[in-house]
Amino acid sequence: MMEPVNEKDRAYILEFKVFSPSKEKTLEESADAGLKQIDEKRYREDLLAKGFQESQIQCYAFAFEGKKVLIKGK
Repeated sequence: MMEPVNEKDRAYILEFKVFSPSKEKTLEESADAGLKQIDEKRYREDLLAKGFQESQIQCYAFAFEGKKVLIKGK
């Protein structure tokens, strides 16, 4: 999680996943799992409790397979 110094700037939540063929079928599924984890672990709640607005919070999941990377956000 990256909190800005200035309360009016955006905050970022980043989740990193390594593609595991035993768990997911594609790199995209790994990225989706990262976004799901952000929701399940309620990472946004800490920022919202500190006064950040939902519109200020950007979430990204990075899925890696060797040198390939897929980034999904919401």
